[in-house]
Amino acid sequence: MLNRQLAFALAIGLIISCSTARATETVTIEVTPPAAGQATDVLLKAQQQVRAALAELNRDRQEGRIRVELAPGTYRLKETLRFEPEDGGNSRVSVIWRAADAANPPLLSGGRVVTGWRQISPGLVSAVVPGTEQERRFRAIWVNEKRATRSHEPDGGFFHIEKPGPDKRTSFSWKKHKGSKIDWQSEDSRKLNPNNLEVRYRDIWNISLSPVASIDPAGRSLTLKTRIGGAF
Repeated sequence: MLNRQLAFALAIGLIISCSTARATETVTIEVTPPAAGQATDVLLKAQQQVRAALAELNRDRQEGRIRVELAPGTYRLKETLRFEPEDGGNSRVSVIWRAADAANPPLLSGGRVVTGWRQISPGLVSAVVPGTEQERRFRAIWVNEKRATRSHEPDGGFFHIEKPGPDKRTSFSWKKHKGSKIDWQSEDSRKLNPNNLEVRYRDIWNISLSPVASIDPAGRSLTLKTRIGGAF
């Protein structure tokens, strides 16, 4: 009886030793940004490679590591790079996206390069941004790798609400401001294109941003496309 128990224990130990000795496989996917143009397709291809490698390791019930190494450079995206739950690996396989060179990390950017600048007057330059109305909207601008301030009115401080509209969320008139550089009674002010305007509304609790639907410069009133903030 003792001999049978000993043989059984040795057999179990042998099976455990064989199963834990299986090597962990590492899959490395190297990605390089294109010399010019968008990098969305390059990153989507890498994402598909990750999913294929993950499926193969899962099929074989193999433990492994999948590493996506991004070479230095700028990866310009024309659309959002979306990661789904299946892109994150599982208890047996880890998935990591990382810089190929930690000292020189890559930059993933949804921004667009604007060229063709021309000087309008001292200190004032202009350029045409191609694309649809939605593609021309932006909330950040960088000049020579430094974040710049977008043109806004008034130049300092805020306008104050004079009278809210019926729903107190999508329309209002504003008070005059000593820092305003626009003559709201002028012909030029009546040429303002609402599609190029956005309101930043601030109260004690929040900051809201909304595109403008219509504006009456002479009456200092406007209507917004989306609701903003709390009651004012």
